[in-house]
Amino acid sequence: MKSLNLNSQFDNRGWYIYWALVLQLAIVIANKSLIWLWSLLILLLFITAYKNQRYFLLVEMIILFILGFFLGQPTKAQIPTATQIIANPDQIKINNDWISGTGKLLDGSKVSFSGSIPAHSVIPDQKVLIKGDFQWQKITAATNIGEFDFQKYYRYQKIYYRGVAKNIQLNAITKKSNILDYLHIIRFRWLNSLKKLPHWLRVNASSLLLGDFDANEADLRQGLTNLGIIHIFSISGLHVYMLVDFIIKITSWARCPRERIDILLLFFLPLFAIIAGSGVGVWRAC
Repeated sequence: MKSLNLNSQFDNRGWYIYWALVLQLAIVIANKSLIWLWSLLILLLFITAYKNQRYFLLVEMIILFILGFFLGQPTKAQIPTATQIIANPDQIKINNDWISGTGKLLDGSKVSFSGSIPAHSVIPDQKVLIKGDFQWQKITAATNIGEFDFQKYYRYQKIYYRGVAKNIQLNAITKKSNILDYLHIIRFRWLNSLKKLPHWLRVNASSLLLGDFDANEADLRQGLTNLGIIHIFSISGLHVYMLVDFIIKITSWARCPRERIDILLLFFLPLFAIIAGSGVGVWRAC
């Protein structure tokens, strides 16, 4: 009977959604966002597990909470002094003689950058070394009610400092890249190939398929938001479901076993999420 009771703690696997909830809430609490509310929810999860005699699960939840809390602690980075940044080509934007984007310093810390660049500069279709006389400053929080909070936005990406330079130079890095770098390069090349399409087709294809929205099309973005199209595709990940359905139908027509296709999708969808821009909606759908 004792062994039966012990095994019963593993039978109802629906309880293990608590693992994910506790881990996510711990990270949110570590970032000091509505601490009292999320702490109350954590407590309710613990009480529920205890009252249902899920003691083993309760111990696991407590361990995951401690782990998530430490993982979610903001990095106490020192202000950089670097003059070089490494970035993938799809993380860089050039508008006339102004460049902006995100990248990593040689020590691996992520930063945001912007500055002047010689006219007609071209982004290489491989990993880029960015050189400039960067002046570094901490990304500040929003000062007005309703203003977009860049500090909070970048903090979730582990970016705390922004560098501005008057003269920036781009140099291609020719050494071999890892698989993540190759995915970014593929995404950049696809974005360039979409530029050959008519204007509105290019805007929609690049935003929906590759998660790259033209900053100059703010009015269009607002219109799509008002119509709810942004929610349907970007937040719900409808285009991901359409892609999976298309793959399943094609492979079914080719007489491929469904089990093998499911295994293939387990590897394909995370790669697609990176190429599609690594948006929250895309990752959740994948």
